[in-house]
Amino acid sequence: MRIHASRALVKLGPDAKAALPALIRATKDSDLEVRSNACEALKNLGIDAEAAIPVLAEALADEVAGVAYQAGQALARMGRPAVPPLIRALEGKHRGARERAVEALADIGPPAKQAVPALEKLLTADDGRLRFQAAGALAEIDPQTRAAIPALREALKSPDAMQRLLAAHHLAGTRAGAGYAVPYLIGALKEKDLSLPAYGTVTGALWRAGPRAEGAVPALTEKMKSLGPDPLAALAAGALLAIDPSHKEARGVVRRHLRVLGLMLTEPAEAGREFAADVLGRLGADAESMLPALEDVLDDPSPRVRKAARQAIQKIEGRTKDKRWRRDGKGSREPRKASCSCPAKMS
Repeated sequence: MRIHASRALVKLGPDAKAALPALIRATKDSDLEVRSNACEALKNLGIDAEAAIPVLAEALADEVAGVAYQAGQALARMGRPAVPPLIRALEGKHRGARERAVEALADIGPPAKQAVPALEKLLTADDGRLRFQAAGALAEIDPQTRAAIPALREALKSPDAMQRLLAAHHLAGTRAGAGYAVPYLIGALKEKDLSLPAYGTVTGALWRAGPRAEGAVPALTEKMKSLGPDPLAALAAGALLAIDPSHKEARGVVRRHLRVLGLMLTEPAEAGREFAADVLGRLGADAESMLPALEDVLDDPSPRVRKAARQAIQKIEGRTKDKRWRRDGKGSREPRKASCSCPAKMS
């Protein structure tokens, strides 16, 4: 019965708020699935589950990795209020809790700046994995960081291909590290057997680097053209627009694949949703048909995605202050008076 109830609460999403006290208790349930589901349901509630921060911080040390992972994800959704207990977890001795805390702080990003001193201490930890994670978190929290660059540059030499890609991804978002990431990313982009996940990571990293990745324009353009009508060309085109907003061929490719970007606005990965919103904004009025999909994203649990969506709407409408949507004092969005067809909603 408890398992079925916990599954139902996960499916309710934000509507599970009334069950908050029960969910808090369920994080300590004897059944691992109930604990995991409780943490996931709390994640879905976001900041509305702020009262659960203490028990979620305890769950970072759960003996079941899946439960600890969900607890970390839930804390990341809480944002700034979760930073102090995450710092305490960093300073603790439980390895799993420390790793989950680092991941959560990286996901929170700039609002977790309070954690920078604690993360910098981890750069000299004996645990190589923890050093790498701490460096990545520092890069996500503070794009101006210099302390994280040496560890991330070293990770570019790792025998683990995924770690190399992650290191390049983190470096690309920093002012001091982008120059080290871009040559590696160009090389990866030219690999004939580049997997789809790796392609997404590479184009996403170059998108993050923006104008600092100018040297990648020829390789991205070649990749985009080689994909022809394949919707995946939109990823290379989006990165190109971030580097050079005047790239005509890239604009044309993105216009042809608005539906793909609309679908990306609903994907589980936060980075994908942020990428799609940003690229649509770069199209300006040419992406007007995507306004309804972007407005749906204004309620996204991620502050980064919400910000990208707001900025995209403003750019598409050609206004410095968006007048087609507004929020009441409680954060709810009032419905738009105008509507238009949206490719992302078509069957």
